[in-house]
Amino acid sequence: MWLAPSGRRAAAETQVVGLHDHRLRAGGLVDSVFAVVALLVASGGLLWWRQYRAFQRQITTLAAAITRMRALAMEDIRYQSAEGEPMAADRADYFRDASQALAQEGFRELGDVLEIEANGSVGGRTRWFVDQSGTVCGWFGVAGGQPGIPLTPAMQIFSESSAGQFWATNRGGSTVSLTKPPFLHVSYMAWDSGLPEQVRQHRQRLGSNRSELTRLATLEDATSLLQRLRASVRQWRAGRPSRQLLEEDLRTLLQDRHDELAPALLGQLTEAR
Repeated sequence: MWLAPSGRRAAAETQVVGLHDHRLRAGGLVDSVFAVVALLVASGGLLWWRQYRAFQRQITTLAAAITRMRALAMEDIRYQSAEGEPMAADRADYFRDASQALAQEGFRELGDVLEIEANGSVGGRTRWFVDQSGTVCGWFGVAGGQPGIPLTPAMQIFSESSAGQFWATNRGGSTVSLTKPPFLHVSYMAWDSGLPEQVRQHRQRLGSNRSELTRLATLEDATSLLQRLRASVRQWRAGRPSRQLLEEDLRTLLQDRHDELAPALLGQLTEAR
């Protein structure tokens, strides 16, 4: 996840993750009507028909979640100061621990913001920070908390070059994402990897590009960098042929289950456009 966490986005990603991990026994047999018919005949029909109907319901749910993710990728997001806004009690310990870890690694906190989505709804609270060089900034937040979705800490650190390249190193949270443009270089780590390792890997990935990196000093500098990144991604997605972009999104989202699920999803997602 390379976007600050929000309720709608976390919910959409969770639906995709849940279905991605769930092993649907009939899933690989819906590539064609003939495969389904052959399966029904071979199994006596009723049991497999019930499994097929269950599979179709799962596909419909998954298609709706993917549609939301793709729509959210094209929306603009604003930020407003969280100053004076009470911290949710179930998140306070997470933010305290994150602040301590950031201070130990030499990061300077810039402040907390609330994410304001295109429809005006208020999303997640994130705490922003920057390193001593001013070339690596990031946010910390806690995703989840909706019914059935556990709280999950997540941290993203990112950098931007003068040539319009972006690097993001994500720790914790969801690894589900749409296809990425060639100028966006993202890596994912488990939360338990720790902040020192996250920072080390990020700086290692920057390599020889450090002299070209954008310098940041303020909270506005940091949030503006992420807004530039999102705007660049929106522009790139808007310029892609729609069918090709859809197929690329599915390949990235479904990973090793692409061949099993993509044919059924393509049908639903193409009809929905």
